[in-house]
Parts: sequence; structure tokens; C-alpha cells
Amino acid sequence: MALATFDRFLISSPLVKYRQFSSFRNAYRMIGIIILILCVNYANLFYCANIKGKPPSSSCTSITTQACGFYNELSRIMTVAIIPGLVIFMFGLGTIRHLKKLRTAVGTTTTTDRTQSQFRMRKTDRELMRMLIGQIVLIFVSWIPHAAERIYVVITLNEVKTPLRTAQDNLWDQIMWIETTFDSSLSFYVYLFTGGILFRQTLRKMFRCATTTSRTAALNDMSLTQAQTVN
Repeated sequence: MALATFDRFLISSPLVKYRQFSSFRNAYRMIGIIILILCVNYANLFYCANIKGKPPSSSCTSITTQACGFYNELSRIMTVAIIPGLVIFMFGLGTIRHLKKLRTAVGTTTTTDRTQSQFRMRKTDRELMRMLIGQIVLIFVSWIPHAAERIYVVITLNEVKTPLRTAQDNLWDQIMWIETTFDSSLSFYVYLFTGGILFRQTLRKMFRCATTTSRTAALNDMSLTQAQTVN
């Protein structure tokens, strides 16, 4: 998502050198760099990862010591929420500014058209801003509580817990883990309710385009079948 936002920022730029940077080759390079950074970031798992419990209830964990636990939880929240959220926010704002500059550069002919165009531009900017803020809030709401819960587990790692407290901690861990799925499962509804008319119109156009494409493909198949039957 962060790389896609960065790519939209480049494509919408009025500067040619930025638009030229948006290419498949550079996209593959960026993906490779991100993969390399993540591999280096989580290389500590070769030391920290361990198996706890006995079969068949054994499980793998990276919280073997408090140092490993703190590092893994902080690095995870940085890589899945904070850094992507900041990147999406900064380059999302840049994309909105680029679009505003492009619309302003086009201009209008009459005063009435100019007023209506400015009203539509402001409305579109507000809808885009709401979608951007909604996306950032959804990322933070999905991951910050789980990170806080995992840090609590790390802090209390060496404490002797009763079975009741252990069960409570496991329950909260499962609830917070389910909450992390909101980032991918609720994003459509966030865009739907925060995007206003802009998102709904784009969604309708997408469905119409898909319907037209499927109808055209069906007609082509029917024509091909009829031609083969005649032959």
C-alpha cells in the first residue's frame, strides 16, 4: 500500500523526471529493496525464535527474552503500521496537491464555470482527504492495540502468572490479533463511507467497465461459435 501511494505520487507529479521514475523496473527494484530490509530486520529470529510447550500443544514464539520481545514487537509495529502510515500520509497529501495543481492549470472559460469548478475541486479535495485520514486511522486502530498488548506480554514475561491470568492474557491476545485483520477487511467500507460521491462514482464506473468487457467477450465468443458452426 505504501509503495502504491508512492507510485501514485510520482505519476501525478507535474514534473517529467518524477513521472519517468514510475516504471516497472523501478517498482521491482523498490520491492527488492523492501524485501532485503525486512529480511535484515527480522534476521534476529534465527537467534530469538524458539518452540515453547510440548507436542501437540507446542508453538513457535519470538519472545524468548525481554530483549528479543521488545525488539520484535517494536520492529513489527514500525514496519506494519507507523512507517507505512507515515509514508501513505505524506505521499497521499503530495498526490492531492499534484492533482489540485493539475486541475488549476487547466482553467475555465467563464466566471460561472470557474466558480463551479472550484466548488467541485474543493469537494473532491475534502473527499480525498477524508479517505486518506480514514485509511491512516484504520491502520493505526488495527495494529496499535495489538502492539501494546504484545509489549505488555513482554514486560510481564518473567512474572509468575496464575492460570486465570494466563487465560485472560491469551484471550486478549486473540482479540487484539483479530483486530489486526480490520486493516484489510474493512478498508473498502472506510473508503465507501469517507469517500463520498467520488468513491461511489469510481466504483460504478469500474463495475460498468467490467460489465461491458464481459458482454463484449460473450458476444465475441458467440460470434466465433456461430462462425465455426457455419464452417
